[in-house]
Amino acid sequence: MRSVSTLGCVLVLVTGCRSPNIFLTPRTQLLAKTSGVVLHEDGSEAHAAMMGTTCSFDPIEGFILGDYDLTPEDELVWDAWEGEVLARSDAGVHVIGVHTGNTRLASDTDQSTVLDGALTGAGPLGLHHWLDGSCTLQWYDEAIEVPIGECTDGQIAPVRSGEIVFIATDERLLWVSMSGAVIELGSADQVIWDHRDGIAVSASGSDLVAWTRDGTESWSWSGPGVVDGITVLPDQLIGVIIGGVWYALDANTGELFKGGVEAPPGDVIGTTHGGIVGFETDSTVTFYEVTVGSFPPRADGGTQEIEPRQILD
Repeated sequence: MRSVSTLGCVLVLVTGCRSPNIFLTPRTQLLAKTSGVVLHEDGSEAHAAMMGTTCSFDPIEGFILGDYDLTPEDELVWDAWEGEVLARSDAGVHVIGVHTGNTRLASDTDQSTVLDGALTGAGPLGLHHWLDGSCTLQWYDEAIEVPIGECTDGQIAPVRSGEIVFIATDERLLWVSMSGAVIELGSADQVIWDHRDGIAVSASGSDLVAWTRDGTESWSWSGPGVVDGITVLPDQLIGVIIGGVWYALDANTGELFKGGVEAPPGDVIGTTHGGIVGFETDSTVTFYEVTVGSFPPRADGGTQEIEPRQILD
């Protein structure tokens, strides 16, 4: 077994399982309590926030790639896109250049007001909740702030070019544009943006709806229970987790491709291309390689231990 340990970060290589037509091959496991974990577009790199640090690592092979200390503390990671990671600390909202090592402060607004954040072609943005109960969506680099009414929570899913954002908040699904337009599309508990297929996918209870970037409904699907998670899968598929079972839908039509595949425990973390997914519990994050078809996953070749690798003094 390959493991990499830190002051709160241990990665372990794990070996495989098989499900009909959708194959999950466990690759690594992060043994730590985290405050947000994100995967970069192609799944070759992941980034996690933990007490006192954030670290980047290879979720396939388990190598630690770097650590980035934000000041002063209370670090949380929201998003990864095009070589950058969006995070927060007590000082505000930060953009981390994971390949350059540079970190810039996107906003020094009280971080406790930020419900969610994302990176886009128009720069970083954040959903803020204020003391009077109102919420605003802010494009930090553009100094644009759009009121969206009262809210208590929220999840944002931006079109990656940045001018359009879908928001699931207080059982509402909002379509918000940089120009200031706000349209309520319906109800939603969660929403993701599928950059590969150019659709947003929202869930409300057991119902799933796909939306085009202009807020037009593309397709809908009703599952056998409350939707626990949504993610992108390979081969133009959308993965939906209901009651510990993974269902795969055609991203273009909503047609059920495969149902009844057991999902690992935890909250799902996805990538743009769907080839890598993570499942986060209170104390671990396990990363899986996903393949679709009538063939078994590739062999992992045993469990060989290596010396723990320290990334913090």
